[in-house]
Amino acid sequence: MREDLHEIEFTTNPSLEVLATLTKGINDDSNESGIHSDVEPFGLVLRDKNEKIIAGASGFVLYGGIYTAQLWVDKLLRGKGLGRMLMGKVHDYARSKGCLISTLRTMSFQRALKFYEKLGYYVEYKQEGYENGHACLYLVKNLKK
Repeated sequence: MREDLHEIEFTTNPSLEVLATLTKGINDDSNESGIHSDVEPFGLVLRDKNEKIIAGASGFVLYGGIYTAQLWVDKLLRGKGLGRMLMGKVHDYARSKGCLISTLRTMSFQRALKFYEKLGYYVEYKQEGYENGHACLYLVKNLKK
């Protein structure tokens, strides 16, 4: 390793400072390349009357699209429309930011493909080779109206 550098640190919980620095660096590089939309994180949370988180979504707006990294609904509340409601909010936010596509990925064992297909997503790519023979499904939805 070069003498002027410290050791590489590995963390499973990067600080907000680290995430902000990385995001700013990516945005600056993109702007220099003529891309004038920044990477912007988003999050949605749904709480019950006791303030317990029961559902939520998070991801990024980037380069004219929105990527949903996480969508989760408490097991006891699934099938009641909360996931559809959250994804509707994601799509509304994306359109307000001028996004043309929505992307996400799900694992084959999560049995979420039919849910996303009902929302207008389609499988663009299937990556094999994950644990227990499962695959990662990369999904896309066109947001143009």
